[in-house]
Amino acid sequence: MISNHRDQLIWFVLRTGMYIQPVDEHNINSFLSGFEVCAKGKCCFTQLLRKRLEDKYKIRYAERGLTQQIEKLAKRTNDSWVMTFRKLAMEALTSNGDDLSRRIKQFLKYDVDGQTEIIKRHGFTPPNQSWIDHWLTFTFLRSTWAKEMWSPDEWKTIREIDKQVRKAYLPKAK
Repeated sequence: MISNHRDQLIWFVLRTGMYIQPVDEHNINSFLSGFEVCAKGKCCFTQLLRKRLEDKYKIRYAERGLTQQIEKLAKRTNDSWVMTFRKLAMEALTSNGDDLSRRIKQFLKYDVDGQTEIIKRHGFTPPNQSWIDHWLTFTFLRSTWAKEMWSPDEWKTIREIDKQVRKAYLPKAK
């Protein structure tokens, strides 16, 4: 996958509602199919997700394809299909910091910083479900490369917010 495609897919995952409406599994699949067709074979994002589901989560490719694989993981983690897709996609797209462009790292930092400021203004209580869902999409915060983008004090604050949000709002796995 070329860097530009990775960047565009990260923007899609973090701002899905800007690209498709309604945000649901059918429109996400349609968008991804169109994206891969336009990439003319240079982007195999759905294959990357399929492989990650098989290798990491031990969910085999099924008759309904990637949709069914994500559905199975969503049931396992007691989460919606859309949130499962978003988390899985960010995990796959950002797992290797060396693959990310400087521009997308700056965007991710800006996004996390913005969400951090919002929660600070609300007394470290998430303001709404949309904020919680967006934060839970920041799976890259568990990657070693992410720490390098912030000062030690900022990183400590981000990790504490992440810990609290995941503990309080991450659906309990079945």
